[in-house]
Amino acid sequence: MRAIALILLTLLTGVCLGQATSPIFLKVRTDVTVAVRIHSTGADMVEVTMRDPNYPVDLLRQQMETLGKLVGTPPRGLSVGKQAVAGDTGNQFSFITATFATDGIILPGGILRIEPILKAFAGAPPPYTIQGLTIEFEGITPTKNTVAHYAKPDVVVGEGRYTNSGVLKGIEYRIALKTQDPNLIIFPDRYEQEKPVVKVPPPVPHEGSKLWLILSFVGLGIIGGALVYFALLRTGARAHS
Repeated sequence: MRAIALILLTLLTGVCLGQATSPIFLKVRTDVTVAVRIHSTGADMVEVTMRDPNYPVDLLRQQMETLGKLVGTPPRGLSVGKQAVAGDTGNQFSFITATFATDGIILPGGILRIEPILKAFAGAPPPYTIQGLTIEFEGITPTKNTVAHYAKPDVVVGEGRYTNSGVLKGIEYRIALKTQDPNLIIFPDRYEQEKPVVKVPPPVPHEGSKLWLILSFVGLGIIGGALVYFALLRTGARAHS
């Protein structure tokens, strides 16, 4: 129900939840909301809600089966169908949802596998093409391994934010897919700091090497001078003969 609550509040208010200071949270429309939490058994409980009430149930089921293959664990207890929810104003809203359990999405140490989710939804035919996703990891606190933002030109742009109050308690990502080719989609599971480029200074010649270089240049100069001297002698000898 958490994913439904997110979309429902977005529809009613016209804005996303929380203090959305990042442009991506303001500009990217959510086509699907994926909420993931850790069950007491250790499994990852996944709840998916489509914004389009006419989204094909069979297509969503296929996408969830693909997600299970990508994370390495087939979905357990997969349930896909239409769910009706009454809003605060009495309006009735219908959503296409999917719920199931799997493993391998939330890993210890703040490692979150977002890429399989993106790949699973990529490539849907129009008018059901997914371009904007909200992925929420319930009850997860970011660590030094957690990816805060990632962008790959013409492929994907994503950013996360941590909320510890209100409806959301965890990490929420807003992601825009720039390609529908799942083979091109990349999103890192963990943050890896770029290693600074260390410039290696040129080796300083040893004192002995310096002396050898000096002697070499002096020797070359003497040899060169001698060659010129002998050449002049030969020229003079020809002139006298």
